[in-house]
Amino acid sequence: GLGEDAAAEKLSAKYLEKFYNDAKGALPCLSYSIMNVYLPLDSDEASFEISYCWTPSASDKSAAKAALSAPAGWKIEPAELAGPSGTFKVSGKLDHLVNVLKLAVKDAASSKEMEIKIPAPWLIGHGFVNNEIWEHGTQKFLPEKGVLPGEEQFLKGDGFGKTPEGWKKSPFKWTRYLASIDYTGGNSPGNVCMYAVSFSGNFEGAFGARWIMSDKDMPVKITLGNQTFAGSMGLCVALNGEKIYNGLITSEPGKKVVKDVVLKKGMNCLAFKANHCTWQWQFSIDLSTDNPSDLAGLVLSTVP
Repeated sequence: GLGEDAAAEKLSAKYLEKFYNDAKGALPCLSYSIMNVYLPLDSDEASFEISYCWTPSASDKSAAKAALSAPAGWKIEPAELAGPSGTFKVSGKLDHLVNVLKLAVKDAASSKEMEIKIPAPWLIGHGFVNNEIWEHGTQKFLPEKGVLPGEEQFLKGDGFGKTPEGWKKSPFKWTRYLASIDYTGGNSPGNVCMYAVSFSGNFEGAFGARWIMSDKDMPVKITLGNQTFAGSMGLCVALNGEKIYNGLITSEPGKKVVKDVVLKKGMNCLAFKANHCTWQWQFSIDLSTDNPSDLAGLVLSTVP
C-alpha cells in the first residue's frame, strides 16, 4: 500500500510483529460467532446458530469436546459437540437486558470457558421519509415541524407493528432488531445502529420500543448517546408516554445526554423516534443504576 518496499519493511519490522503477537493470544484459543436465524414479530422467542472454533496447542492432538449452557427455558441442540469446530442450534427468550450463555471447550491438555452475551432486542418500524423535520436549505432540526400520524400513540407504546391510520406513503417495515458487534455501537443492549436494519437514505425516520417489567419503583439513569463521526440525527425518547428528550443528539456536548427517571412497578414502555438527515445513523439508549443487580432483575419484551 505504501508503494515503497524499503519503507514497508521498516514499518513491518518496527510494528507488525508486536501487533501480531499481541493479537494472536496464547494457545489454546477459543472463539465463537452468532448468526440470527429467527426473530418473529409476535413472539419473544429467538433462534440462533452459535458456532465455536477451538485451536489447540501445537503439541496437543487430542479431540476437543464443547458444551453450551443457557438460561432456564432455553433449548440447545445438540447437548455436546466433538472436534475443533461445530455449531449449536439455540432458541430462547431474550427477556433480560443482557442474556448470558456459557461456552466451554476442553481436551486432554487444557480447557477454556467464555461468556456469550446477547442483548435484548428492540421492536423497530422504519422505511419512511420525514424531511419536514429538517428545515429546507439549512437542515436545521425542527421537531415540532415533523410530527407524523400516529406519533403520539407510538411514543405511548400503542400501534407498534402496524402502519398508522391516514398514512398515505409506503407502509412501515417492522423488525426485531438485535445489536451486534458487527455494527457501530457494538452489542450494548441500548444500542441501535440503523444500518443493520435499513440502507438509511436521507431524511429517513424510525420508531422503536421495548417493554420493561419491574418488580418495584426503580430510579434509573437513561444515557442517550451517539457514536458516529459524521451526520445529523434527531432523537425523541419517551418513558410511559412522557417525553424525556427531544433534540439533536449529534449536537449535544460529547454527543451524550443523561436523564434521571423512575421505572414504575409493573410494565413500562421505553419508546423512541429517530430522524436521520445524512451520513451515519446510530444512537444508544442505555439504562444504569447504582445497583447493577436491579437491572439484572428487569424482564423485557418486544411484544406490546
